[in-house]
Amino acid sequence: MSLGKVAVVMWSLLLFSSFSWAQDQNAEAQLQQIEQQPLPQQPEPNSQSNVLNEKVHDLQTQIDSLKKDLQNSKIENRQDKVTDQKEIPVQNEEENSLMNLRKRSHALSWQYIAISSESTATENGSSSSWNSSSGALNFGYMRNLGMYEFGVSLTSQYLNSENIETTSTALWVIGELNFIENKPGADFIPYMSGQVGLVGMKTEAGSSDYEISGTGAAIGVGFKWIPFSEIFALDLSLKVGSAKMDNIATPKLELEVRRAELSVGWRLYF
Repeated sequence: MSLGKVAVVMWSLLLFSSFSWAQDQNAEAQLQQIEQQPLPQQPEPNSQSNVLNEKVHDLQTQIDSLKKDLQNSKIENRQDKVTDQKEIPVQNEEENSLMNLRKRSHALSWQYIAISSESTATENGSSSSWNSSSGALNFGYMRNLGMYEFGVSLTSQYLNSENIETTSTALWVIGELNFIENKPGADFIPYMSGQVGLVGMKTEAGSSDYEISGTGAAIGVGFKWIPFSEIFALDLSLKVGSAKMDNIATPKLELEVRRAELSVGWRLYF
């Protein structure tokens, strides 16, 4: 064998030894790194069970709380139903009793009026005054709206004194303000009233007569009392008013009347 071949063989053995030593060193280093890494810790079985037990306990507590709330709500609903059942019959009885009463939408009225008046007549610049007492009848119709009543009435008066016959007629528009609503069940109703209208008078004295006409107004207070049923109401009122009348003849006659009235009568409601 020649010296060159021996040298090549020796160099090959040296390279192989160096490569094997490097691989061994690399494997030892990787093994050390793996040994130095900490092993993953598995959760203990007891800790998982504790967490589950806590969640189950919380859910059970919520369920118990919901059950208590549901029971309380059922008890309150039962109490409310019992209260409603006790109150409903009373309300129904009251409503039924009012529904059975006669309605008061309309009324026809009749009244006797006692009148005390002071009259002043003026003719050709001269005037004269006198006082008188008389009576009159009044018939009317009223529309009832509860707190208010409106209507019309006709007043007729006849007076015969010392061969002088006097007939007067008045047509009134009336409004009343009730202090208590006039509805079924209300038995005593005080009110305030006002009226305006047309007034006419005819006087006959022997062979001479004259007619005068004008306007009048009055205000007053009164009450309606329904003692027996919803049909008839006793009506009592006190009024004061005045009227001015004249004629178109020559000589011209002017008459002014101031009066106080006490009226009593009945109203038929339907």
